[in-house]
Amino acid sequence: MSLLKQPTNPLAMMTPSHSSNSIGGLTTAMDALSVSRDSRGSERTSVAGNGISASQRAMGISRRSSAYSSRPSLAASTGPTKEVRPIRDKQWQNSAIRNLISFLVQMGYPESINPKMLSPPTQKDFQSVFRFTYMQLDPTYNYTKKFEEEVPAILKGLRYPFVEQITKNHIISVGTMHAWPHMLAMLTWLVELVMCVKEMENEDIFLDNETEDEAVIAEKEFFEFLQRSYHRFMSDDSYEDMDDDLAQQKNMESAERLEKLKNDNEILSKELRDLTSKEPPLKEAQGHHGILLSDKGKFMKYIDHLEEKKEKLIAANASITEEIQQKEMQLKILAQKKEDLSNQVNEQPISVEAVKEMKSQIDQLRKSVRELEASTANLRTKSWDNELKITKKVDNLEMLAKQFNDLAHELRILSDDTSLNAPTQTFNNTLFSGDVRPLITELELNIHGTRVEKVFSLDLKNGIKPMLAKLKQQYNKALFNAQEESNSLQEALDNLTDQNAERLDEIEALKSRIIKTDQKFEEMKQSTKLKTSNMNAEIEALEQKVSFMRKENESMWDDAIKRETQAKAEFEKFERQVEATRKQMLLSMHDSLSYVVEFRQTVTRELEDLLEFFDDDFKEVLKMEEDGRRYADSIGVKID
Repeated sequence: MSLLKQPTNPLAMMTPSHSSNSIGGLTTAMDALSVSRDSRGSERTSVAGNGISASQRAMGISRRSSAYSSRPSLAASTGPTKEVRPIRDKQWQNSAIRNLISFLVQMGYPESINPKMLSPPTQKDFQSVFRFTYMQLDPTYNYTKKFEEEVPAILKGLRYPFVEQITKNHIISVGTMHAWPHMLAMLTWLVELVMCVKEMENEDIFLDNETEDEAVIAEKEFFEFLQRSYHRFMSDDSYEDMDDDLAQQKNMESAERLEKLKNDNEILSKELRDLTSKEPPLKEAQGHHGILLSDKGKFMKYIDHLEEKKEKLIAANASITEEIQQKEMQLKILAQKKEDLSNQVNEQPISVEAVKEMKSQIDQLRKSVRELEASTANLRTKSWDNELKITKKVDNLEMLAKQFNDLAHELRILSDDTSLNAPTQTFNNTLFSGDVRPLITELELNIHGTRVEKVFSLDLKNGIKPMLAKLKQQYNKALFNAQEESNSLQEALDNLTDQNAERLDEIEALKSRIIKTDQKFEEMKQSTKLKTSNMNAEIEALEQKVSFMRKENESMWDDAIKRETQAKAEFEKFERQVEATRKQMLLSMHDSLSYVVEFRQTVTRELEDLLEFFDDDFKEVLKMEEDGRRYADSIGVKID
C-alpha cells in the first residue's frame, strides 16, 4: 500500500514514542511553520509559480490545517502562560542583544547593526530584524497586511508560548520601556527556534550509524523520507513516485548489506580455517613460554657473570686508587726532597760558569721531561685505546661464547652433567649417530690467559671444529632424509586431495539431484495446488448454479401459483359474466340459448386447456428440482 495516498502532513504521523528532545523540538517547529503557513495561505499569493487559484489554494490550506487539529503543539499544551524569563533585567537584555547581533551577523544581515541600535530600536529597525529572522524559517513569505497585524498571526502559527502578552500597541511602540522587553524576548525565542531548525537540517538527530542498531537506522530512514515528502507536500509538488524511490533505496541497501555480510562471512570462514589448520595458540604460547623461561635463566646467569666482573672491576679500581694515593705520597716526598735540595743549592757558593752550566743542564732536563711527558701521554693514550679495544674484543668473545653455549644447548651437544667426573658419553640426539662426543663443560673465557689455548676453556681447533663438521654432515644427512619423507608425505597428501576432490564431485552431483528433486516436488506441489484451486472454483460455480436453479424454481413456482390464481380469478369473472349473460338471456331465451351453449362449451375448453397447461408447467418444475437434487448429491452438496 502506498505511504502517500492521503494528503496529510507526513510529520503529523509521528507517534509520541518518537518525541525525544530533538525530534519533538523539530516536529513542533515544523508544525509551527506549517500551521503559520496554513493560517495565512489564503491571504497571500503563491510564490511557487504553479498557477493555483486562490480558491484552490484555500481548499489545500484547509485540508492541510486539518492534519494539526488532532495533535496540538507541545509548546502550546505544556508551555507556561506567564513570562518566566527576567526580561526586565538589564544584564539579561544586554546578553540577549549580543546573541541577537551575533545571530544576525552570522546569517548575513544586509544592514549595519550594533548594540546601540537595539537599546531600544526604532520601529523600522525592529521590522527589518524581524523580517530577516523570520525569513530564515520561511523565505517565500509575503507580508500582505499591516506589519502589526501580521506579527501576532505569525507568532500564533509558530506556537510562541507568550503570544498573548504581545499586542499591536507593543509592535507599534516597540521602543517604549514596557514594550521592548517583551519584543526582545520574542526575538530571542525566534532566534533559538531558527538555530534549532538549522541544526536539525545540518546534523543527524539520530544515533551514529556505527552503533549498527537496525531499529534506529530504520527510524532515521523513515524520518528522512517523511521530511522529503513534507517538503514536497508543502510546495504542492507530486510525491506519488517517492514510494518507488524508497523501495528501490531499501532494495539497494539490502543488497549492499547482504554483500557485506557475505564478505564478512568469507573473512570469518577464512580466519576459522586458518585457526583450525594451524597449531593451537595455547600450545604455541606454552612453547614460547618455555623458551622465555630458558632465556630468563640464561640472562640470570649472564647477570651473575656481569656481577662477578663488576666486583673484579671494583677491586681493580680500588687497587688503582690506592696506587694513585701511594704515587701522590711519593710525589709529595720527592717535592720535599726537591725543596731541600734547592735550599741546599742556594746555600752553596756557585760560580757564574757553574750557574750557566746548570741552567743549560736544567733546560736540557726540562726538555727531556717534556719529551718524556709527551711520550708518556702518547703511551697512556695508546694504552687506553688498546685497553678499550681489548675490552670490546673480550666482550665480543664473551658474547660469542654465550651464543656458542646457547646453540650447544639447543643442538643438545652439551651434556647436562657438567661435573668433571662425568663419564664420556654420546649426546642424546635421535637425529644423529653416536660417534660425536658431547661437551662436558660450557665454553668459558679466561681474560688473564697469556696464550690462546689458555684463554678458552675448550680446544676450538682440534675439538670443537671437527665435532661441528661431523654435526654438519649428520644434519645434512638428516635434512636429506626429512626431505625424502616430506616428498612421500606430499605425494600421499596429493592422493588424499584427489580422493577428496572426487568425493566433493560426488557430493555436488548429489546436491544437484536433490535440487532437481526439490524443483520437481515444487512443480508437483504447484500443479496440485492449481488443480485444487480449479476444483474449488468449479465447486463454487456448481454451488452458485444450484442456488440459481433453486431460486429459478422458486420463481417459476411462484409464477405458476400466480397464474393459477389469476386463472381462477378470470374463471370466477367469467362465471359472473356467464351468470349475468344467462340472466339476460333468460329474457330472450329463444334468441340466446344457442349462443349461451356455444359460449359455455368454448369457456369449458379454454379452462381445460389452461388447467392442462398449468399441470405440465408444475410437473416440469418438479422435474427440474429433482434433477438439481440429484446433481447436488452427485457432487457432494447437501440441499435442504
